[in-house]
Amino acid sequence: VLAMVSIPGYDTNLFTHGISRADYARLTTDPNRPLLNRAIAGQYAPGSTFKMVTATAGLQEGLIRPDTLLSCPSYLSYGGWVYHNWASYSLGYMNVAKALAVSCDTFFYQVAARVGDVTLARYARAYGFGTAKHIEMPGVQPGLVPDRIWKQLSCGVPDLNSDLCRWTLGDTVTFGIGQSALLTTPLNQAVYVAAIANGGKVLQPTLVHMIRDAAGHVIFIQKTQVINTVPVSPGNLAVVREGMREEINWPYHMNYWFVHAGVPADGGGKTGTAQWGGSGLDLPTHAWFVFFAPFAQPYVAMSIFVERGELSEVEAAPIGVDIMRYFRGHRSAIEPAILP
Repeated sequence: VLAMVSIPGYDTNLFTHGISRADYARLTTDPNRPLLNRAIAGQYAPGSTFKMVTATAGLQEGLIRPDTLLSCPSYLSYGGWVYHNWASYSLGYMNVAKALAVSCDTFFYQVAARVGDVTLARYARAYGFGTAKHIEMPGVQPGLVPDRIWKQLSCGVPDLNSDLCRWTLGDTVTFGIGQSALLTTPLNQAVYVAAIANGGKVLQPTLVHMIRDAAGHVIFIQKTQVINTVPVSPGNLAVVREGMREEINWPYHMNYWFVHAGVPADGGGKTGTAQWGGSGLDLPTHAWFVFFAPFAQPYVAMSIFVERGELSEVEAAPIGVDIMRYFRGHRSAIEPAILP
């Protein structure tokens, strides 16, 4: 891990000689929760950043091909319920790379319905969702990959045969766009996008790259540890990466921020505006942006999360572009753990 930030934070010097009751009360009652390290312990719906998992599952299971065209209408109906796209008009027919680039919800509803919840959960876990990445800090949270058993155990209804406790097709299609009860952390998101970039290897994150003694001699170098390898062919993963490249090069959309910052849009990225707080159309949102660069030989992956952000391409993505601009200017002074 080259950098990890959680805002708002607090002055750690308050704890040096024992924190006062007043200061501790102020920190623990602050509604912005400064003591929560959101990078490792904040658990949120990933929204559209999860669509690469759904694309991977659909391609690898042979349920769609790279050239399969599916419609992108403004809504679809499943089980008597209406599930909307972000656009209030049809975007026409498109392949999976284009669907990732324009983030078509209704395209991925159809893919998720074909894949099914069990297989979708299996690919999510293969990418590291629902697993705590135990770096050298306490409090790391795993997120949640929902399934039928989880829904039964958590529904809170005495009769487990109640319709409220049954997993529905609606649960599956919203799962496919990173909603339902799916939760992840910013750290897990960075590990996930790194796996897409490096060919499917889910790496163990670490804060320690190397240790030097007082004389400056290297006495320890952290070895790269592979936790899991996603069962996806290089060709199918290349299709997913291409969709991510198309998103950040979309004119008058994501590409604007790269041009404005003077940073080449050489990489792959995905935005996500995740709804939370209940059900309905007009819900509050969080904003995500995941990114890797450069495209051909990636050496950096990042995850940006803006709590209560309203529009990911306006609030989260510009932060990522600014970080990339800084990184490009200071790479010679940084010793990155190269993505294998």
